[in-house]
Amino acid sequence: MRLKLFTLSLIVPLLLPGCVENIISISIHPDGKSYFKFHSRGDSLDIFDNDFTHPIKTLYNRPQRELKEENSNNWFQITEVFLDDSVHIFQTAGTPSLGYKYESHVLVSFFKKEYNFRMVFDGRRAKSEYPNLFFTMVNSQSLDSARWAPEAFTTLLKKGLEDLREDAMIEDDRLYNDRMVNHVKNTFAKVEGEDMMEFIRGNKETVISELLKPFKIDQEFPKMLSDAMEPHEEKLKGTLKLFDDRFTVKLLMPGQPLNTNATEIINDTLIWNFGIDSLLDEGYTLQANSIIYNFLPFQKLILTIITLLLFTFLMIRKFFYD
Repeated sequence: MRLKLFTLSLIVPLLLPGCVENIISISIHPDGKSYFKFHSRGDSLDIFDNDFTHPIKTLYNRPQRELKEENSNNWFQITEVFLDDSVHIFQTAGTPSLGYKYESHVLVSFFKKEYNFRMVFDGRRAKSEYPNLFFTMVNSQSLDSARWAPEAFTTLLKKGLEDLREDAMIEDDRLYNDRMVNHVKNTFAKVEGEDMMEFIRGNKETVISELLKPFKIDQEFPKMLSDAMEPHEEKLKGTLKLFDDRFTVKLLMPGQPLNTNATEIINDTLIWNFGIDSLLDEGYTLQANSIIYNFLPFQKLILTIITLLLFTFLMIRKFFYD
């Protein structure tokens, strides 16, 4: 049977913007304060699509921002900010934009001062939630939606049903919901590849009504389910927009680096280079430690011990000779 499918606007052929380069330069000062410079360069579509956002505000100051058109094809955005706090969430995890947070701690002891750096970029969880999309993004140069669109639609529908059930918008009947999801999955499996991509732009409610006809759903149900799918669809769109983004994080910190997972070290700068392949699972963590030894207290201690020993020797010598 040849079947024409309706589908979500996100699954229609994607006009992906060009590559955007994001450079984050971080300098940790000896007093523990941190300076950030965010520099993004790309075409206007990618600069303004909010898949990766520069900080808008912090606890202590308003970031200094600059947005200019570099030429007819490229824009660049620069944001500078100082942080006094040791833990800062730049973008909350689980949103359409890429979530990321920063941690920096200074441990002071008698002989040393240790600096600990950690930055976590939120994982998009495509590997577990959208395996076909994960495979496509890791192994292909383009996002051919024929490879992953049916699975993505089915997963979004399942997430929408789960949200409706948890919010008591529909009956708590997991078996019935699973039957719906399996029906959609099996329907997609019967469609030939060419027909699969005869997508009609537009109405998600029409898509849902068409696919769930055998279940005799209420007239209001397609809109309810469409609305419930929306937040998950927006997050998926954010993941797709990150496909051509590249990230470079450069870190300067006091002292001698002891332990780090940086991809390279140039002079005293730690560098991490990564892309979407590092963000598709549980997340990507950057970490580094450095240390500054303070020999002055040690020298004072040695001098004090020598002085005490010398004084003791002189007192003993004086006692015996007197």
